Amino acid sequence: LQSGPKRPTKFQTLEYHLSTQRNKKVTEKEIKENMFWGKSKIDIVVFGATGDVGRCVCHFLHNQGKLVGVESWAPAARNLEKLGKVIGPVLEKDRKVPNDGISSSDPIKADCDDYESVLEMAKQAKVVIACAGPYMRYGENVVKACVEAGTDYVDITGETIWVNDMAKKYGEEAKKKGIYLLSQSAFDSVPSDITVALGATALMKLDEKVARAECHFKMAGGGLPVGTLNTILDMYLHFRGKALKAFTRGTGEQSEKSAEKEQLQDSEGLITKEMQSVIDEDLLNNNMTVYSSMTGKWSLPFFMANANIPIVHVTAERLGYGVSQGHGFTYGERQSMPFGDGGNFAIFATSIAAIILAPIMGRPVIPALCTLPIAFFFFPFGLILTGLILGGGLLVACLGIPLLVSLAFFPGLICSVSKFINNSDLLRNMKEKSIMNLLNGFKENGISKCEATVQSASGDTTVEVSMKSKYDPGFGFTSLCSVTVAASVLERRRKGEAGTGFSTAVAAIGPEELKSNLEKANCKFTMDCKICPSS
Repeated sequence: LQSGPKRPTKFQTLEYHLSTQRNKKVTEKEIKENMFWGKSKIDIVVFGATGDVGRCVCHFLHNQGKLVGVESWAPAARNLEKLGKVIGPVLEKDRKVPNDGISSSDPIKADCDDYESVLEMAKQAKVVIACAGPYMRYGENVVKACVEAGTDYVDITGETIWVNDMAKKYGEEAKKKGIYLLSQSAFDSVPSDITVALGATALMKLDEKVARAECHFKMAGGGLPVGTLNTILDMYLHFRGKALKAFTRGTGEQSEKSAEKEQLQDSEGLITKEMQSVIDEDLLNNNMTVYSSMTGKWSLPFFMANANIPIVHVTAERLGYGVSQGHGFTYGERQSMPFGDGGNFAIFATSIAAIILAPIMGRPVIPALCTLPIAFFFFPFGLILTGLILGGGLLVACLGIPLLVSLAFFPGLICSVSKFINNSDLLRNMKEKSIMNLLNGFKENGISKCEATVQSASGDTTVEVSMKSKYDPGFGFTSLCSVTVAASVLERRRKGEAGTGFSTAVAAIGPEELKSNLEKANCKFTMDCKICPSS
């Protein structure tokens, strides 16, 4: 018997379908993309495009998106009228796009409080970059929608507690579906994570065990996004709620939320219990240190160490040099300060910030207080300033107890004050001035530099890795980094690789591959290996 014609493969069928649609031969890349995504989708959708960072991300894509391999993008926001006002020129169809830039697709209406609209947005995207914070308030529906839609996800948060909760809640389903969920993919926490990972992998290639690492940050330019200020406020309200719960022992709705929390605690997130104990110890040691024996420098704890140290440990675990390897890997994070020219005041201000942020981030305040004497030494006027602050607090305590009660039990007052400050002309003008270069061609506007020192267990070998960008940390670097991570995900998808669920950007993409892609966005890396055999 003569056999009938062979049935066409899925690849051949799709090739025929696409070629008849466009009446021309399609490329293998197009076929692979459509086999995964099912239909033509937008490369990147920027959710929260009316916010400070969201606007900057849109301007990076408009001016430099092609540099990192993005081919299409669209902004998404709940208020399209406001979107037209804040990034209007970028949306103009007849506007000339720079050679390295990409014109925007039509804006997408999506409201984080309207899950169906967020899900519809996710279905149109290959990767969603979530820029709307605080994530504890606005983030979960975007993660949930991406998991349901099978869409890859990147965000710019530094809210590690929230990230770990999302990993517990959605990580398993995302892993089964082969989705990338990459939180903290911007200034928090890529610079420290990638420089340490590059140094650690270099040591492992020399058959050395990785023992400890430390990063020093230098920054200039930019400002603090309003979303970050709101995040700090939300963290205050979160821990205030925990304190009140300790007194009330949780009733009504609080009890239901407690039950959900207890259920999450039994799930596996990004951070294991073994990792958490090492992270807590590293944070304690980091906050109590004013001198680095590794680098021989006086310094203070970096104010975002609470967000970055856990992520560095997660990547270490996944790349094979973490705590479970038995090498006793430890990590610290410092902020380098030039003395003179305001450097002494910066040391004092950073010390005060560490004391304020410690309880907000759920960490003990005593280690942060240990940095205060050294701050007073370099900036004696700080003693007078602190006295005025404490004196003012005492005055309020004596004469304005109702105010303190209001702050403790009526957080709406704090929210109203915060909203008033955030919307003030002074803050708005400062913010606009700090990002003016970014909104006019995405020109360089500052410095984001991270220098990592990674040491072997033997102490014989040290690798020094530096990463530098000529953009400020909060707006410029955060924008280019988040887009580069998203573009790296797109690149891996085009190669037919599946996602790994919740992970860090460095662990999921690989330090060398991410470094190569960041270099396309004009980030500079240097590496120096020093071998000093012990006698």
